[in-house]
Amino acid sequence: MNKNSTRQVVIDRIYRLNGKEFQQLCWDILIKVFTDLQTPRPVHDLGSDGYTVKSSIFFACYAPESHEYDASETTDKINGDYKKFVDNWKTNGNFKKWVFLTKGNLIGAPHQKIVELNNNGDGVTKENWGVDQIVNMVMGLDIQLIKELFNLEDANGVQQTFVNQGIVNSGNVHIDKQVGTLNEYNQYSGAEQDENNAIEEVFNYVISQLPKTSPLSPTDEKRIEIREKIKLNFTDQKDQGEVERYFNDAFTRTKLVESKLQALDSQTQKDIELYISRKYSEFKRNSQSSMEILDKLFDFFTPDKRKTNPAYAVTVMAFVLLFFEDCTIFEKK
Repeated sequence: MNKNSTRQVVIDRIYRLNGKEFQQLCWDILIKVFTDLQTPRPVHDLGSDGYTVKSSIFFACYAPESHEYDASETTDKINGDYKKFVDNWKTNGNFKKWVFLTKGNLIGAPHQKIVELNNNGDGVTKENWGVDQIVNMVMGLDIQLIKELFNLEDANGVQQTFVNQGIVNSGNVHIDKQVGTLNEYNQYSGAEQDENNAIEEVFNYVISQLPKTSPLSPTDEKRIEIREKIKLNFTDQKDQGEVERYFNDAFTRTKLVESKLQALDSQTQKDIELYISRKYSEFKRNSQSSMEILDKLFDFFTPDKRKTNPAYAVTVMAFVLLFFEDCTIFEKK
């Protein structure tokens, strides 16, 4: 497996972990990079998810059980964890940097909270390390360490991966392997193609049903709800107006997309939801604004052969906006 392929498997594995599993993985990675890392006790951690005296860095990890970060809850978590750090660690530890570790790169209110804390003049640099920084740390390690961290094994030149479950401590991985293995790397492109086929089936259904469907408009309550979420994610008023117009113009198609998705089997629904969530997170890491992310999603889900088809373009727009509306992607209150 080449470096790019290994990186993608690492990213995919990180995105699957939430809560304590993500926290444990962070400890295991950090102790390979910072060999003097002190991990917290199981109880009464006082806001510590590990620290290194040599590098003067204090860590706090956060990955909610849901895949998406709620803006308000994440901001509260930043406030709470930093207060614990100040009350219990800052003075005695002489730390120069406080790092908030997350799977995603924070935007919106949580990002602003990090900026705000950096302006409090207490001599500590506050940073958010998202998946980019975490993966960069991993990829800077020896390949054998990466294999150990993520339980990757080569068999006959084919990447084999195990489903991991267990406890991490003292920098050593202790993993109970479930019965069976997953040829994750080889399955990756095939699964993605299956998801694309299912999504294209949704698009074709919407276009076929549109002539038979009376135009629909959102209720006043729905307009207010959508408008609030747009304001939360798009700071520029021109962008806000543009996205709101997208919603209104594509609303009939959005309802048809929703109807078709509900008719799919539950596993396919979950696969599509995870797929668009992963693409959103990927684009968020490499975009400067929410509008840029939205444009990238529109472009990505439009097949090359349909790029010049207006009906298809609006249907793709409706598909993406449905997941915006139900809070699968972008920030929510």
